[in-house]
Amino acid sequence: MEGAKGLKTRCHAAALSLGCVLFLYLLVRPGVAKILSLFVGIGWSFALIAAIYACHQVVRAIAYWKCIPTNEHVSWWDILRIRLSGEAIRFLTSTGPFLAEPSKVWLLNQRGLSTRHAVAATISEYLIYTLTSAALGIAGLGYLLSHF
Repeated sequence: MEGAKGLKTRCHAAALSLGCVLFLYLLVRPGVAKILSLFVGIGWSFALIAAIYACHQVVRAIAYWKCIPTNEHVSWWDILRIRLSGEAIRFLTSTGPFLAEPSKVWLLNQRGLSTRHAVAATISEYLIYTLTSAALGIAGLGYLLSHF
């Protein structure tokens, strides 16, 4: 049992190290000066954009949490971390939902949720988000077409 815990710790350390190396690469490649100039170009709007994105992630985490059966004990903070981990995988690997969503299932399973409930919660949240986004997009397009 001790060997499995040590392997898990080494895997976490390797993933953290890989993430730090990737972060440094993405920071050094364009240069710190270039990144700062882009932030200055955006101005204070960056804070507004970041706040809107944070609210978006919190609302999706709440929806994800609501998709989990009440007899399963997974904290909301775990759900938020799992959502953010899935988003990081989606953006950094360019695989979209094909790797991000199964990783969320795996992370929920690691938190003690049964595989069946983890898959059901992940699919439910993803479909609800996709259908809501489509409905809002259609409504926005309809508004634009009728007024412009």
